[in-house]
Amino acid sequence: MNNKLKGLTQYREKRSEEKRDNVKKATRELFDLNELVNVNSVARRANVSRRYLYNHDDLMNLIKNMKEPSLARNQKKVSNFKASEKSNVAQLRLIKIQYQKLLKENKDLKGEVRTLQAYIDDLTMRK
Repeated sequence: MNNKLKGLTQYREKRSEEKRDNVKKATRELFDLNELVNVNSVARRANVSRRYLYNHDDLMNLIKNMKEPSLARNQKKVSNFKASEKSNVAQLRLIKIQYQKLLKENKDLKGEVRTLQAYIDDLTMRK
């Protein structure tokens, strides 16, 4: 029984070390490929969860240390992201305005329908 636990413990330690190595490797690869280094990109590339990264302070420090230089090297990507974010906000404002117009139009049309229905009811009662 003791050998089984020892074997299981060794397996878990080996697997944990492999995950840590994958995270370190993924961080270096992203940086070397001029990609943005952040928790999401590292987790995706290393095939680990974000929670795993957040639970390991040393890995988070590695990512944080690589993030700033990565942002500086990828300023164009970051500015494009910010521009697209601003564009999305503007589009949402336009959609909201259109939505408000459609709500008003719908309310007006419902009022018209009620008026016409009352007129039809009045005509049918006269017959």
